[in-house]
Amino acid sequence: MTESTKSNIRSLIFNKLENLQRGPKTIKKFFPFTMEDLADDYEGCIEAIENFIESHKDKILDFEFESWVDEVTMTPVLMMKMYLVPSIALHLTNISFLNNLLPSSVESEIIREEITNIIAEYQGKFNDAQTRSHLANKLKFKLMADDILDKTSDEDIDNQKFTFVVVKNGKELELNEYLNQIAAQKRFE
Repeated sequence: MTESTKSNIRSLIFNKLENLQRGPKTIKKFFPFTMEDLADDYEGCIEAIENFIESHKDKILDFEFESWVDEVTMTPVLMMKMYLVPSIALHLTNISFLNNLLPSSVESEIIREEITNIIAEYQGKFNDAQTRSHLANKLKFKLMADDILDKTSDEDIDNQKFTFVVVKNGKELELNEYLNQIAAQKRFE
C-alpha cells in the first residue's frame, strides 16, 4: 500500500469517525428472525416490528433498517436504527473512548461542542448550588473526570455564568485549559 493510499484511507476513517461522534445518537433494536421465520412467517415478522413501533411510537422520531448475515451463525440479522424524539435523544451520548481514534484537535472540538450543549441546557435556569451540582454531574460523566469542582463566584452567579474545574489524574484544570490540553497532545497530527 502506498503512503498516499494509506493517507487517504486514514483521512476517510477520521472523517467517518468524526461524523459518527458528531451525528445524531441512535438506539438499535435487533429482531432475531430465523430463516424459517422470514420464509414461513413473514406476516409474524412484520407484526413483531409493528408492535415494537406501536409500543414506542411516542419516543421514535424516525427509523431505518440495516441487515446482514452473521458471519458466525450464518443467519440473517435485521436491525432497526431509531432516531429518538429530542427530549429523549438529549440524554444519549456517544462513546467517548472513540474520540481516541481521532486527531486530538478534532477530539477537543467535539468535547467543546458537547460541553457547550450541556451548559446550554442550563441557561436561563437559576444559577444556584443545586443547578450547578446537576450540571457538574453531567460534565463529570461526559468528561469521565475524577471530579468537577464548582468554582462559581458570586459575580458569576450575578452574571448567570458557571465556572467549573475538571479534576482528572490528580490535575485541576479549568474547562478551556482541559480542552487545550487535549488538543496539545497532537495525536495523529
